[in-house]
Amino acid sequence: MPKSIAIGLKRAAIILAEKLDYARAAEKMNITSAELRKRISALEALLCRIFKPRQKKVELTEEGQFLIKVFREAAQAASSKTAHRTAYEQANTRPAKAARALRAAPPMPATKREGACP
Repeated sequence: MPKSIAIGLKRAAIILAEKLDYARAAEKMNITSAELRKRISALEALLCRIFKPRQKKVELTEEGQFLIKVFREAAQAASSKTAHRTAYEQANTRPAKAARALRAAPPMPATKREGACP
């Protein structure tokens, strides 16, 4: 697996996995189906086959089911880090508001050491 995959590609795969339809997923993302197909193709070129085409819809492969779980965790962690970063930035200008934002932010996930066993 590549060391880093853009969070936008992961989110595209997550939304397609939820909708299982390129047109509906693209609509949710406010992009064209063609653009979504390009993103998914780029992601699959980096990793493996994530989706199996089924007439006008798609379904997840076995590998895809695993990867979507991993992508969801990564997206959640990225969103948590963004919430904490925003709260930290507000601390310099509005300490009371920053404290409220930190309390509202989900807890940051524990990071694993590289090379550590799962």
